[in-house]
Amino acid sequence: MSREKTRSFVSPVSLSPGRVTARRSSQGHRHRPLSLESLEQRRLLTTFHVAEGGSIQDALDAAAASPGADTVLLSPGTYTENFKIEDDDALTLLGTGDVTIQAEEPDEGEDPEDVIKVKGGNVTIQNVSITGGDDGIDAQDGDLTLIGVDVSENDGRGLESDDMGAVTITNSNFSNNGNDGIKVDGADTVLISNVNASGNGDEGVETEEIGSVTILNSNFSGNDDHGIKVEVADTVSIRNVVSTDNDGDGIKVEEADSVIIDNFVSTGNDDGIDLECVVSVSIFNVTANDNDDEGLEIDDSDSVLVINGTFNGNGDDGIDIDNTREITVISVVSTGNTGSGFQVEAKDVDTERITIIDGLFADNGEDGLQFTEEDGTIGDVTLTRVVARDNVESGLDITAATLSQRRVDSDDNGEPDNLP
Repeated sequence: MSREKTRSFVSPVSLSPGRVTARRSSQGHRHRPLSLESLEQRRLLTTFHVAEGGSIQDALDAAAASPGADTVLLSPGTYTENFKIEDDDALTLLGTGDVTIQAEEPDEGEDPEDVIKVKGGNVTIQNVSITGGDDGIDAQDGDLTLIGVDVSENDGRGLESDDMGAVTITNSNFSNNGNDGIKVDGADTVLISNVNASGNGDEGVETEEIGSVTILNSNFSGNDDHGIKVEVADTVSIRNVVSTDNDGDGIKVEEADSVIIDNFVSTGNDDGIDLECVVSVSIFNVTANDNDDEGLEIDDSDSVLVINGTFNGNGDDGIDIDNTREITVISVVSTGNTGSGFQVEAKDVDTERITIIDGLFADNGEDGLQFTEEDGTIGDVTLTRVVARDNVESGLDITAATLSQRRVDSDDNGEPDNLP
């Protein structure tokens, strides 16, 4: 049972539990006993209002002292304040209208402090702009939800969080911060949806040691390092995302059990997509064109599936997959790359099977397809409806135990094919 009331820092009135015993009416009907709950048994929903010029910290302190879930409502205006949220119960900091929270001016010679510090609890921050601090938000422990926030122009990170339960960010902007737009170091789950993280001094978003990372319908552009960086995660799902013109990779993942990328555009980055030590990789409907290095680079995986992708005009190979046991590529175009259209190397891990169906690998600066062995071996290669022509070197340069071809066109290349 819950109830809500609006308060101006007034303590709730307590009600002691009691019971009215059953009795019969004059008509002989028996009435059910009436049970009264104590206030301690109820979840209080309390709202605190702050007007422009008022103290957000005072309202937060009063909310923390109040039992149950609380909401602090901020009236439209600019609040110059650094404050800390520390509440064992659920707390929502909600802006009404145009609300800006900016850091206090530091003393001469001092660096600015974080604008908002969050410690523990279940905290939601909604509909506010946060600017001018070291970090915009620094959170530790608990669950954090950010909805409709603009965290920009901070000297450090837009968001820095450590040892969290769930981190959920929706409909928000993290731009032009001096370090990462978003950094989450340790969490059970991270969900980022409808977020823009652009022009930051390091990564657009960086996560480390996460259970599940999900990024949806978001944009990462013009950051000084990777657009998206995930280091150590159980599962990673990236869907309907654009990552362009970052100084690092569009996506960089190191160590994960599973990565799924669907409807992703990566242009003007170092590598379009760079995955390392990922057990299972599934990539669908990807455009990774005009990147400085590879369009797609994968190292040390168990299985890779790529369906419907274009990898054109990249500064090295369109696709480069090394040390991967099983590779399946369907409906892929990789043309006009400086290196090869598609390179596979068994460096020190055996590649058991490579299957390519409906692929175009043309006009590349090296080979159309280049499959080589170093200390590992390549087993079975199957090519079905593959075009590898007009490449500077060979159309097909393949080292493998067996090669099966059906409707393969590898004419008009600079050098003859090299086949097993």
